[in-house]
Amino acid sequence: MRQTDWRLAFTGFALLVVAGGGFSFMSVASATATDPAEVMMVTQLLAGAAAATGLVLAIMGLVGPRAR
Repeated sequence: MRQTDWRLAFTGFALLVVAGGGFSFMSVASATATDPAEVMMVTQLLAGAAAATGLVLAIMGLVGPRAR
C-alpha cells in the first residue's frame, strides 16, 4: 500500500498555478515589449518547465512511497 505525501502534492499543484498565472500575466504584459514574440517564446519555455515540474511533483506526491 502506498501513502500519499500531501506536502509534495500541494507543492506540485501550487507550482502549476504559479506557472499558469505567470504565463497569463506575461501574455498581457508582452504587448508593451519591444519584441513581443521573443518575450512570449521565453515565457512559454519557462512556464512549460515550471508546469512540467509541478505536474511531476503532484504525481509523485499522490502516488507516494511504499509503506513499510
